[in-house]
Amino acid sequence: MNHHHHDDDDDDVEAESAFYQDDNVNDNGDGNDNHDDDDDDDDEEHTPPPPPAAATIHHLAAFSVLGLSLRVFLVRLLGGDCALSSSSASSSSSPIDDWLTPLSRTVCVTSPDSALFLDLPANMLGSFLLGLFADPPSRSSDGGSSIAWPSSCLALPPRHRAAFLVGIRTGLCGTVTTFSSWNSQMVGLMVGTASQRQVVGALFGYLLGTMGGTGSFRVGRTVAARWAWRRKRKQWRPKRSEVEGEEHAEMEEGHPDVACIAATATLVAPTVLSLVLLALYLLGDVRWNIPFYRRLWMASLLSPLGTYCRWKLSSFNNSRVSFPKCRRRPPSPHKPPAWFPLGTFLANLSGSLVSAAIAAVLTSSSFRDRDYDDTSWTTSVLAALSLGFAGGLSTVSTFVKELVELSEGRPAHENKAFGYWVGTVGGCGVVGLVVYGSLVRGL
Repeated sequence: MNHHHHDDDDDDVEAESAFYQDDNVNDNGDGNDNHDDDDDDDDEEHTPPPPPAAATIHHLAAFSVLGLSLRVFLVRLLGGDCALSSSSASSSSSPIDDWLTPLSRTVCVTSPDSALFLDLPANMLGSFLLGLFADPPSRSSDGGSSIAWPSSCLALPPRHRAAFLVGIRTGLCGTVTTFSSWNSQMVGLMVGTASQRQVVGALFGYLLGTMGGTGSFRVGRTVAARWAWRRKRKQWRPKRSEVEGEEHAEMEEGHPDVACIAATATLVAPTVLSLVLLALYLLGDVRWNIPFYRRLWMASLLSPLGTYCRWKLSSFNNSRVSFPKCRRRPPSPHKPPAWFPLGTFLANLSGSLVSAAIAAVLTSSSFRDRDYDDTSWTTSVLAALSLGFAGGLSTVSTFVKELVELSEGRPAHENKAFGYWVGTVGGCGVVGLVVYGSLVRGL
């Protein structure tokens, strides 16, 4: 009799592992649903369809606003307000005075004039979060080799879970980090003035930003793997008593609406929170007349557009771009796919170009001579374009994820990872220098 109960437990554990394994396969789009329906009404076996585009765009927009808000307030908390208060006497920029000011003016970690650039903490946080929610590398061929953190935590149907994860990875993690602002600060250090050019400091800033991002991504992925291992071990641990297991099963069967309520709350919470934040930013502009919140609500409207453009550009990643006039022979069908993440490269390059151009305009003397101070709408719109659109278009988390995956994939890809880093950092740096330097001198 006891032997029969142990067999039932083993069957339950194997079924649960198979369930998570199928979920992971479906989320990645690499396979089909292998569950057989025993109902006579379902004659054909069908797989969950891909996530609808409307749901994906909806989650991208909501998480983009949340990522932007997290990045902006991290910048303020860890050094942005200190820089404003120290430069307010010598420039027309006015310090922010709100609920965060008493704390933010005492915590001065980063600076816009050093290698510890303002967006470094946000870039590290976003890279860490992407490491948590990224698909873990498969380490064995058995059914329970790897259970991703989101797949095991989100009580959502497969198609909704896929759209929700796109929102987390691309919308939240990608927007918390920004390559354009990082590059603009390093370009500003290199251009500077004749007596204050910090070329070495800018190079150290590029190295520090890359090391901080890649290290944070690895830490996040390690934490997720450790958590998944503990959860897998708990699944295979025998139950304390058969009675407790039966009571737990009866409770789950008796409350089928609990899972539905949890799934609905999970899907709705990011949208509600982003709308509440947008309303608060509008209130801070209209009620208290704080220019910072005017830029923030404008940037919150522009950030989803930049995130959407980056998401569409990601379709060019690892895809071979052919040029018929330059092709001497047809490509071999056995040739591996292209390794270069072209979409991420174009997103970071475009965002860096926009950010450098706006930074040059805002810092030019001719712009300031026209009485465009921090309270003007022109300044607010330009700052919102750089903060929202360019910040959402560019990303550090996906960039460092691709660097890590290229370096860990095969030994032959280590040189390609280095080439990708040099191409992205060098290309964005050169574009920033050309645009920023020419506009500053021209204006």
